[in-house]
Order: sequence, then structure tokens, then C-alpha cells
Amino acid sequence: MGLAAELANGRPVVFLDVDGVCHPLDDQGFALLASRKELYARGDRELDLPLHATAEVVPGEFVPQCLQPLSHALLAVNAIIVLSSTWRETEPQRRAVDAQLILHGLPPCMSCTPMLPSLEGGRAAEILQWVSEHKPLDWIALDDNPALRQSLPKQNFLHIQPSTGFTEQDMRKLVERFTPTVNTMQIAS
Repeated sequence: MGLAAELANGRPVVFLDVDGVCHPLDDQGFALLASRKELYARGDRELDLPLHATAEVVPGEFVPQCLQPLSHALLAVNAIIVLSSTWRETEPQRRAVDAQLILHGLPPCMSCTPMLPSLEGGRAAEILQWVSEHKPLDWIALDDNPALRQSLPKQNFLHIQPSTGFTEQDMRKLVERFTPTVNTMQIAS
């Protein structure tokens, strides 16, 4: 089923950032559990990567401690994943994200946010443009950048602590966000 049909069926959308969500970051914004030397070397190799290739993932990125609770949450709410991370900027990077999602029991991303100049509002503007174009019934952005709080509606943003990445506490918040507040069992009694 395509994106339009999935949205028509009312599936919620989760905008996924990678760095700081799928793995924790250090104070300088590097993957906390990865070798900085390996990250730099990978960056150099990516410059020569053909479009049909898949970018490599450095050990310490896409860690199970973040992806297991993320997987549980996204599957529990039957969410569509839309990539909003800088990892969406090249085909090889998008393929790397999809491969990691699949490895951890998730479907690949169904879409990516558009790339707008940072002067036009950055990531928040990209998310809002995607929402305006596709009109999902419900959505939320998972991101480690607290500045998105200023531009996105409160109910549509879950701030992830970059020092931990996505946690079980975040999992509970995400599932609760998409779970009706009134339990139907309570109504029946």
C-alpha cells in the first residue's frame, strides 16, 4: 500500500531524526558510542560513494538500547515513518537508515521531509511543509533539538535527550500520545 492509502487509513506519522534519537550524542554532537576517528573516515569515504550504494554505519550508531524501545513504540501505534534527519540528504544515507530500521524489526521510511534552505525555517519548516502537503490525521516529530519546541505545536513534538537517545520513558510517552485518553473499558462500566 502506498503512502496516500496509508494516510487515508488514518495511520499516524512519526517524523524521525536519527542523531540523538537512534543513538546518543556527546557534547559536540558526535555519536557517543562511536569512534570519532571512524566517523571522520566514513565521512571522507562517503564523498566518493556512488548513488546506488548504501552508506556505512559506524559501530555505535543505531544502537539497540535506542532502537528497541523505538521499535516497540512505532509498532504499537502502527506509525508511518517519515525521515526528517540529515541522513535523508543522500540516497546512500537513506538506504542505510532503512537497512537499520529493518534490522531492528521496523518498516523502512515511507517518505522524507523536503530539504529547504535553513533561512526558511530549517527542520520545523520542512516538517510543517510535509504535513501541509500530505495532511496526516495525526503526527509527531521525534528530535533531540529543543528549538523545534518553538515552531511545532506542543502536542506534535517529543523532545529526545541527545545524551541518551530514545529511551523506554520516551517509548511510554509516544505510545500514550497516540492512545485515547479515555479507556473504552471505563466507559462500559
